[in-house]
Amino acid sequence: MNREQDPQFEVDRIGSAVREYLDGSTAQLPSRITDRLYHARLSAMAARKQEFIPQLERVLRPQLAFNQGGSGSQPSSYWNRLSWFAPFIVLALGLLAISEWQQDARINDIAAVDIALLSDDVPPDAYMDSGFLAFLKLSSHAKRELETTNSENADTAVDPS
Repeated sequence: MNREQDPQFEVDRIGSAVREYLDGSTAQLPSRITDRLYHARLSAMAARKQEFIPQLERVLRPQLAFNQGGSGSQPSSYWNRLSWFAPFIVLALGLLAISEWQQDARINDIAAVDIALLSDDVPPDAYMDSGFLAFLKLSSHAKRELETTNSENADTAVDPS
């Protein structure tokens, strides 16, 4: 899209034409009217300036996101620094806890294989198979389910006497 097709360009062009027409027309106005227009413009600009300055001061005033209205004293600075590092400390502690949990789970898995190896008649070569540990977990889970269903069936069985 080129400049002539841009709608903003068209608006700017019309605004420039109106300004040129008005500027040319002010030369024909009497001096009394131009003085009144000049003073009205100055008073309007002064009123707008009074309205604009507090907003400008509020925008230009440097404020930090973590400044909570403190006086900038040393304890406030200490707490500000601590508030920056607290999430990192929590993250590090969480990662350490996850690492410990995974290490405990790994130790428990190795212990389960060792117990199965020492208490079973399965040859040691079977434990080298990658799917055998999954089979052990599945079979122990199935045994527990079978035991719970048998105990539930025994509890619900009616005494024939």
